[in-house]
Amino acid sequence: ERKAPENFGKEGYVWNQIPYGKFERVLDLPAGLDLEKLKAHLHEGFLDVQIPLASAMKPKTIPIATGQAAKQIAA
Repeated sequence: ERKAPENFGKEGYVWNQIPYGKFERVLDLPAGLDLEKLKAHLHEGFLDVQIPLASAMKPKTIPIATGQAAKQIAA
């Protein structure tokens, strides 16, 4: 929430498009996020939001078997 400046609306002052008051922003988030581990930090007027991927959405490494060991052939 931003407060109106002290001299807002006083005689002799003209203000154009000065934002003040409450505001909100709504974002649609994709599926597969771990909202229980959401972190938000406000610093210098910026809101930093970190939402990690759910463990089910992280890529998995699958080992691939190559069959039997290579045989040496006499040439």
